[in-house]
Amino acid sequence: MSANEIGWSGLLQLLYKFKDEGREISKEAAAQLSYIEKSALVSEDAVTCAIYFNRLVIIWINILESKKNSPFGQYHAIHYFKHNEFQHRGSPHAHILLWIENASHDPIGADKQDAIAIINQLNSVSSYEASGNVKLQTHKHTFTCYKK
Repeated sequence: MSANEIGWSGLLQLLYKFKDEGREISKEAAAQLSYIEKSALVSEDAVTCAIYFNRLVIIWINILESKKNSPFGQYHAIHYFKHNEFQHRGSPHAHILLWIENASHDPIGADKQDAIAIINQLNSVSSYEASGNVKLQTHKHTFTCYKK
């Protein structure tokens, strides 16, 4: 999971409020800020950005662990391992490993076909299946892809 600080209007509102002595702006006004203004707000308060991102990750994990609200349906998460890292530009991202209930117990042995079926059911790279709030990263071949 990667942070999208300049795309999160709620975070931009918070950063603006901290910078401008409590003056608030609407989500719409935050979204209309220029790229430079958004970038300046983010770079001036990296700690708030990191805390905001971590809270979003925790909320997302709570949803994945919920028997009622998990997007995985019957395969809600029962355990997880999370590791936060920071990219060179200072933006956080999290690597998350989930253990899901009702999953195969021997995914590389006797239950291999069941594990493949679960993976195919839960994973997608289709932009058609993504919600409108998800911006997908896509790979575009450049000369570095063909070096060797």
